[in-house]
Amino acid sequence: MQYEAVVERANKVINKAKPARLRQFAESALATLINDPTLSDIDHSGELNKDGLAAFHEARAGYSTATGKAVLAWVERIDNGGQFEGNMQAELLAAMLALEGWSEFLSGNVAGIEAIAEQLFEKAESAEPSSMSGPASAEVVAVYNKITAMLA
Repeated sequence: MQYEAVVERANKVINKAKPARLRQFAESALATLINDPTLSDIDHSGELNKDGLAAFHEARAGYSTATGKAVLAWVERIDNGGQFEGNMQAELLAAMLALEGWSEFLSGNVAGIEAIAEQLFEKAESAEPSSMSGPASAEVVAVYNKITAMLA
């Protein structure tokens, strides 16, 4: 199956899913992305200033109970706290984009869940690179299978 077809199918599943299942999926996906092992040294990486780090840790600890506005405020603080020259660490960017998606979902927009799923697909794609316009990697198909199982 082509990568783009996998993503389209996942988005269809997302748009048909019940809100409780969407929330469950999103919380699980966010936990995966925010707690990525490469982010374990975020405090010492020099990627974020003190306020950016504080916001990242607050978001990591509180996203599941926060409001959409609070999550978006953390994302803005993380972004404003960036101390990188043009290229943010990929895993940090994925966590921020997933948090933005979570904020959208909490504000009533299901497209936010699609954005979170997209970050999972991109993470899987980076683990086993192939062309996003070509066949989906085994890792990407595994993410799709997880999404469909959680949202069915």
